[in-house]
Amino acid sequence: MHPLPEATERIYTSVGGVLHVLPLQFGWGRAKLSLSQVAEGKDGQRRTTTLDALFQGLLRTQLLQPLASVADQYLTALDAFPDLFPDAKLAKSIHAQLSKFKLADEDIDLLLCLIHLMGRDLTESGLPQLKEPDFYQSVFVDEVQDFTEQQVFLMVEQSDPRYRAVTVVGDIAQKLHHGSSIDLKACFPRQTVPHVMLTENLRQADVPGLALFSASFRAVLQSGEKPSASLAEKARKEGPKLVRPRLVACESEDIMDARIIDALTSAKLHQTLAVLFPDSAAAARTYQRLALKLREGMVEAELSAKVNLARRHVRHFADVANSKGLEFDVVLLVGIERYDLRKATDVNRLYVGITRACQSLMLLFGTKELAVPLADVRALYQELVGPP
Repeated sequence: MHPLPEATERIYTSVGGVLHVLPLQFGWGRAKLSLSQVAEGKDGQRRTTTLDALFQGLLRTQLLQPLASVADQYLTALDAFPDLFPDAKLAKSIHAQLSKFKLADEDIDLLLCLIHLMGRDLTESGLPQLKEPDFYQSVFVDEVQDFTEQQVFLMVEQSDPRYRAVTVVGDIAQKLHHGSSIDLKACFPRQTVPHVMLTENLRQADVPGLALFSASFRAVLQSGEKPSASLAEKARKEGPKLVRPRLVACESEDIMDARIIDALTSAKLHQTLAVLFPDSAAAARTYQRLALKLREGMVEAELSAKVNLARRHVRHFADVANSKGLEFDVVLLVGIERYDLRKATDVNRLYVGITRACQSLMLLFGTKELAVPLADVRALYQELVGPP
């Protein structure tokens, strides 16, 4: 920030008690001026400075210095009055970040967006730190639902403005991070965003019975469109060969364990298989409980993190979130009653699990009755394909 030369028509300085007009020209704020008598140094010598230096010193003192302790004051308030913050989860997250004395990822993204906007059209003659970066001829953003709006904005802004060759693809129904929605139009300010909506799960295109179930789930729980008539007709034409998802009630832990063991031992050797749980803790508990029986049945299984899920010959026990982007011939979704279907993120997690299956899908729940939303999914599915 600098005082502008055009701020007033005339600028005066005192010379021998007489006011003289300073030449009005760009950069006068950097001209060396003598300080007033009260600003003499301790050695009695008069000092010289510039208007820029005086202004910026005043700016730092009056505006920036009080801000230096804001983070410390916020942290003190969180420690002293934790119950005054209505969102306990958010307060805990802020407290953890302030305790590290580091910016949160969201804050860094926001600062990068501001720097990008400030650097528009700046060349080497400007501040090198803010120089506009070199553009890419085109930009492709995959799995857009996994990013924040600020991150998407930064990525698409790297495309050459002469072409605006940007392609963004993703499935909002599979959004597991950074909230439950994303406003793509907000990522393209002052621009139109033409888009194409794909309504069918191509991973299950060769298994219309499973594809139709995925579409029914989306229609009921994710405010999607009703499954297309062509998909329903394709499923009905399968007749007795139609591969339907199996929803199985397991009223005890032993019954559920038996179902899992039976599915793993009956799967063909060439088939990939994943047993997916609402979280990693549930996956670990079940795997440890069944590890001995699996070894006795000569079933090679492991508790898998995302990096290990690509191993095809292993039967995986894993958090459903880690399966995103992958596919398996056989999928068992265990404990579906533990998904809170009032929360968009839990609905999306369950949808991710359903759409991983390419040949066979089983959903196991530990209650007598299926939860109402899932019962509605089953009812819509049966309405479209008819009774088994």
